[in-house]
This record gives sequence, C-alpha cells and structure tokens, in this order.
Amino acid sequence: MNDYSFTSAPQLKRDPLGGCARRFRIKLTFLDRDYTHAPIRTFWDLLDHDVPEKRGAYVLLAASGTTFMYPRRQSSVFYIGQARNLRRRLLQHRRFAIVARDNRKEVLYWPRYEYAAAFGARYTFILAKPREKPKTLENELLAMFAEHYRSWPVANGTGGWGSLLTLAQLRRRQRSRLTSA
Repeated sequence: MNDYSFTSAPQLKRDPLGGCARRFRIKLTFLDRDYTHAPIRTFWDLLDHDVPEKRGAYVLLAASGTTFMYPRRQSSVFYIGQARNLRRRLLQHRRFAIVARDNRKEVLYWPRYEYAAAFGARYTFILAKPREKPKTLENELLAMFAEHYRSWPVANGTGGWGSLLTLAQLRRRQRSRLTSA
C-alpha cells in the first residue's frame, strides 16, 4: 500500500496506446503528420535508454492501461515539457518522481511528479529542428494537444495560451489536412 491508495482510479480503463506501444510503432494521436517521436518507453528504466543530450520536447504518459478523461476524449498523456538537454531533463524528472513515489520529503511535489508517482510513467520525445527553440516546439505540442482534447495535459497547469490557433487558422489547418490525406 502506498500514499496514493486514497486516490481515485483514473476514469477510463483502456489506454489507446496500451501495452502495444512497445511492440508496434504507435504515434501520439494529437500530433500532426509531420511530427515523429521516439518510441514510448518506461520512465523508470530511463537510465538504460539512449536518450540524446539534444534540444527538444518530451511527453510524459501514465503507465500502460491508465488514462485520464479530457473534455473531448481520453489520453494517457499527463505532461508536455521542453529541454535544452533531453537526457538531463528527463533524468531530473525521474529523480523527483521516484522521491515523490518512494521517499516523500515534502507534502506536495509539482503535479508532473505527483502524477508519475501515482499513475506510473512512460515517456517519448521529439527533437527540435536545427534552428527551432525547444520552447517553440513545446508550445506547438501543447496547442495540438489542446486542439485535440480541449484541455491542457492535467499536470501542465496553464499551458501555452499564446500558441493556440484562432478559429479561422484552425479551420484552414483542418481543410489542409483533408486535402493532403
């Protein structure tokens, strides 16, 4: 029994990314077609993974089988962030999540650590393009997530309001997706 036994279970039982994320190349559903991400991997095994020391954005997801209810649909995503050094930043997140899970020293940790401790964690990342700032990439991912789910990821707080598209821009983008399909 852990400190999270009082926490209500996530509202949905089936994770659309499920356990098959390891066996098959699954793409995060909210990403536009021109974005590719690394395989979805277990957060706790991060030390054994080859995560580059490069700029980019990352997505933290609950353990396989766990999802959160958003206004439009379910998702296992609980946080989207950015880093100048993906490996160092993900290791930092892992370290704090382990403390929150196993050796609490504080009453409350940042939501990203609380969610990882309570619901398990997986991760993936997207490398920034050569002249792209990681913050710009993060804002684009947050905007795509908000467009798809009508909410920010539960552990992100305020999100990237400045990165949201206007309704006219959103309609143009949707039309261009239909014509390119």
